[in-house]
Amino acid sequence: MAKVAGKSDKIPIDAEPPPRYDLSETKSRTVTGTMASVGLERALDVLSVRAKVLAGNLANASTPNFLRRDVPFHAVMRAMLSEPTTGDEGRGVRILPVQVDFASPLRADGNNTSPERELAALTETALLYRTTLQLLAKDLSQLRAAITEGRRS
Repeated sequence: MAKVAGKSDKIPIDAEPPPRYDLSETKSRTVTGTMASVGLERALDVLSVRAKVLAGNLANASTPNFLRRDVPFHAVMRAMLSEPTTGDEGRGVRILPVQVDFASPLRADGNNTSPERELAALTETALLYRTTLQLLAKDLSQLRAAITEGRRS
């Protein structure tokens, strides 16, 4: 098992790096194409990946030397929304950063996951996902209302 140079020998690193999640294939899937809906759909993509990473943490809670991982949702969304749009390429970040948590204390088996923390993070992610879905539904209902009003004229 590899060790981090300059770190304590008590901090193991998995032989495999964290998985990389590529969002580039989701760019053509936008429903309305409006700026708001594109941002909301990207948020759903990021939250979906974060839920998968957190579920992996929960599944590996008893795996020796496993270090918890997370996708920094707010930082990723800030990066996505701050970069200018060029053509139909969407916005910002394409490969999601999956961060390994070296700061949390290790248990005797070298694992640093806590089922309680993972369930709390999964609950937060689920709430954000549901809220984002509600905002997207509102955006779509406004678009639908504008289309039906246009037909009545």
